Amino acid sequence: MSSQLEDSSGGALKAATAFVAAEKPTIRSRLANIIHGLAGSGMVGGTGLFPWVRRRLMRLANSFHPLTLIYRGEARLPQGGPHALLVSNDLSASGAPKIIFEIAQILHASGFQVAVLSGSDGPFRTALTAAGISSIVDPNVFKPDAPIVMALAAASDFAICNTVLTAPVVRSLSPMIPTYWYIHEVSLVSEMLAIDPTLAPTFALPMSMWSGSELSAAEVRPFRRDIKILPYGLDPLLPSGHKLSTPHDPIRIAIFGSIERRKGQDIALEAIALLPVELRQMISLSIYGRVLDATFARMLRNTLKSLPEVTIHGELAPEAYRRKMLECDAVLISSRDDTLPLVSLDALGAGRVLMCTPTTGTSAYLSNGVDGFVAGATDAQGMAAMITDAILRRDSWPKIGIAAQKLFALAFSKEAFAARLRAEIEPAIRSSLAS
Repeated sequence: MSSQLEDSSGGALKAATAFVAAEKPTIRSRLANIIHGLAGSGMVGGTGLFPWVRRRLMRLANSFHPLTLIYRGEARLPQGGPHALLVSNDLSASGAPKIIFEIAQILHASGFQVAVLSGSDGPFRTALTAAGISSIVDPNVFKPDAPIVMALAAASDFAICNTVLTAPVVRSLSPMIPTYWYIHEVSLVSEMLAIDPTLAPTFALPMSMWSGSELSAAEVRPFRRDIKILPYGLDPLLPSGHKLSTPHDPIRIAIFGSIERRKGQDIALEAIALLPVELRQMISLSIYGRVLDATFARMLRNTLKSLPEVTIHGELAPEAYRRKMLECDAVLISSRDDTLPLVSLDALGAGRVLMCTPTTGTSAYLSNGVDGFVAGATDAQGMAAMITDAILRRDSWPKIGIAAQKLFALAFSKEAFAARLRAEIEPAIRSSLAS
């Protein structure tokens, strides 16, 4: 490997720079970029209170043909490492962009030249830049054979496309370079299959397909039998061996996640209402999250009138999220479908007592009553029974927390994820080195 240094995104950044240099900016295109930047940062509709405002502004911005924007990471790496192009549908502060951020960090630390391409801006772009990784934001990225995609493909050794929403990019990249496709969605896959006849054939195109859990893989397997389960990995919020506190009085239970029907906060409220009065007096439930469905959020708030032990809060910044996670005793995942929510992994790593529905992918890894709790069904009755069982075993929670941390270290640590990821992309690396 040469001793010369180059930008951590290597040829991809050079290709993007050349592409941008050829663009002809207009007042309309600059205005479009300003709108995209505000919406991606959360300053416009980002709280979810007025998501329709954000949607309309984004449609307007896209009609103005926004320019490609480059955000350069400052890290310098030895020349010669494989060039990896990572594609994300957005860079918002949600689970899927967090996964692409973790992958970028792993590859960057392993000496790869990494560039991230996204359809819209967001908080994780700032995080990528701080980590020394360059990102390219182009709202036109999902158009068929988008010029920026073709330019970056020519400068990359392989690509990883993240979420089912990147299907158009998969179709463009797969004939050009080794492409991996990481799927996280469950119900959205079936919904898209019903309305997009091009999606099913696209599953056959990438070199390999991955899924965060069996729940998501099951949606794709009829069209791609060799899809692999690639569980995520994170740094723990609380180091292993840290003394776990005994449950508070009242017991603090928290739900973290976007406010929408899929996340099942309504089921949780119905379950709390079913608990005997003496158990309800033993707990408090705090719900945190960005509103994605304003009508659903209003319905939840109306329900609170009869549930004084429940409070609903807004979206949390990363440090506030970490603090609230460590302040609670238990984390409840009430989702109707959720492939492998990162919140559930954070709860395990922090030694919190995790309670989840059977339609949450994490449930497949739990032993009920040993390292967490799994409801018998994704309904109010099943969730109420699970919460009751957990409360009655309150004295065992410190022991359950230790078991949860052991499960995290075994299945969901960043080290385990990095090892699985490197093994998966080994064919692309060999091909790059051979050429």
